[in-house]
Amino acid sequence: MPSPQKITRNAALRNACRVAGRHDSWPRCTLLGVLMLLVATAPAFAGGTRVRVESMTPAGEIASDANLTWTFSKPVASDAWIRKPLDARPVTFTPDIPGVFRWVAADKLRFYPDAQLAPSTEYMADVRAAAVEPHGLRLDGDHEFRFATRRLTIASAFLNFEFDPGVREQVKLIGASIGS
Repeated sequence: MPSPQKITRNAALRNACRVAGRHDSWPRCTLLGVLMLLVATAPAFAGGTRVRVESMTPAGEIASDANLTWTFSKPVASDAWIRKPLDARPVTFTPDIPGVFRWVAADKLRFYPDAQLAPSTEYMADVRAAAVEPHGLRLDGDHEFRFATRRLTIASAFLNFEFDPGVREQVKLIGASIGS
């Protein structure tokens, strides 16, 4: 005698086949049911909902003490994640920048560097897929951003020579610069 679960499952398949207008062929009906199930669950297997990184601010040439913020095309983090430091690093920097990441809004991720960024340095930030995957999302589009800290400039420079006639082949060079 079949188990109650098997009877219930068979009855559900028969009912699905009746709804589909198929009374004659169990194999065809079962195949139809499997195909319907695959079509219904395809988005989950395709990686879920897609999200893009809309922007990173500030951009271009930034101050050496700036925090960086990425804005996503839709909410990513739930309220439970807001303002809490993240254990994983959702963004990789080249060269590396130590610091802490926090979601500051459902669609905004912020990075707080541990120290001022090096001057006259070009950086690349790559938002990793791991930033959105824990939230059931898939990262789409461009997610690399380039930025730089302000270039050092020399406003003026002074150069002096000091020569001692008693010491042959030796000249002292004394210099100073004022930069910003």
